[in-house]
Amino acid sequence: MKLHIVHATTTIVTAVAWGIWCGGDLTKFLGISPLGIVGASALLVISTLVHKHTMGKFFLLGGTIIAIAVGWNLGHRYALSAFNECVNRGEVVRDELARFKDRSGRYPDDLSALEMNLPGQQLLRGNILNYQKTDKGYDIRFQDWLVTHTADEESGFCAQK
Repeated sequence: MKLHIVHATTTIVTAVAWGIWCGGDLTKFLGISPLGIVGASALLVISTLVHKHTMGKFFLLGGTIIAIAVGWNLGHRYALSAFNECVNRGEVVRDELARFKDRSGRYPDDLSALEMNLPGQQLLRGNILNYQKTDKGYDIRFQDWLVTHTADEESGFCAQK
């Protein structure tokens, strides 16, 4: 009996985490990707194998579906917040990059060298703000499934579809 509880709890916790992961994928419409579908399907199959009794299977299957949905909602809200934070504070990052160059004579290798709280942090997926040092300066971007915002050392952020 206790083993069923451990397996059921593990399944539900994994379903929430998987939902957060999928919901946090801004590059796909609603976070729906082939990998996300395969993972959710696997969790649903596993939830039917944990219990021997039909009622236990039914409740765990329902709980897994709810856990994925709750996790997806949490991950998606957090991702949208990260995206909006980049929209609102992206230019602050560019200002800090310019200050860094003024102090050191070069742009940093990565954004962790900046002494600031970076916008765009997500649950489980890291930061949506992508920075790359180039020969002449840098490229910086963030995106969702519809719009990509790009900037470099000469130009502020520009949204492109």
